Amino acid sequence: MSPPVATPKRRHTQAQVLALLAQASTAMQQGKTAAEACAALGISEATYYRWRANTPGAKRSQALERHEARDKIIAVAKELFLREGHAVGLDAVAKTANVTRQTLYNWFGNKERLFRLVVNAIYTRILDPILHVDSKGDFQTTMLEYGRQVLAVGLDPEVIALLRLTVTESHDFPDLGQILYATTSRPTPVLAAYFQSQIDSGRLRPFDTLLAAEAFIGALTSHPRYRALLGIDVEPQETREARLQLVVSTFVRGLCIAR
Repeated sequence: MSPPVATPKRRHTQAQVLALLAQASTAMQQGKTAAEACAALGISEATYYRWRANTPGAKRSQALERHEARDKIIAVAKELFLREGHAVGLDAVAKTANVTRQTLYNWFGNKERLFRLVVNAIYTRILDPILHVDSKGDFQTTMLEYGRQVLAVGLDPEVIALLRLTVTESHDFPDLGQILYATTSRPTPVLAAYFQSQIDSGRLRPFDTLLAAEAFIGALTSHPRYRALLGIDVEPQETREARLQLVVSTFVRGLCIAR
């Protein structure tokens, strides 16, 4: 029997190694274990630790050190903001993250910018599925799938915590609402653009696409999110699915051109 042929190992460039180390660090800051982060990136855990130990520049590059430290500060700030409110001072963030106050000012400038980065960190993690519409199926199938993704994002526990924080602090910090609204409203023009493409193709009758997108997202999320904000028990999944089916069928009947 012939001996097995060894599979040649893939060699990574220094830039690729740095990028993979940074991605692994970010994933672990978001709660994944080293093994989970490495598996998602297609590298072994042993390779990850070997790369970490041998990255040039005092064993690890300054860029990587800065990236990890910055991610740690944002993760700490997120935990403090969500637990204690926007009134948390930079001193508390610096102490918990084990960095100097001057480091925070050098990297983030002020608390408002740090809060913006916290909001972006949360929504970057969860918004991606609804920042595009997979239009491979028919209109009804597409809207059902997109609606399920909207519900998952809109009712994410960290989103609810941010909304609760914004409502609580909005009197003293009115800019919080503007920051959060600017981020959470990003899917609306995406859905509106999909509606317009369906109008242009002759599948839907003409209508105000932006208003329709707002109505669709609001019809799905407003009631269950209101319950979540009030701390009421999460409604059954069957209820959410029934609401989704009703909203989508209403849109189909009202907007589609009969064939």
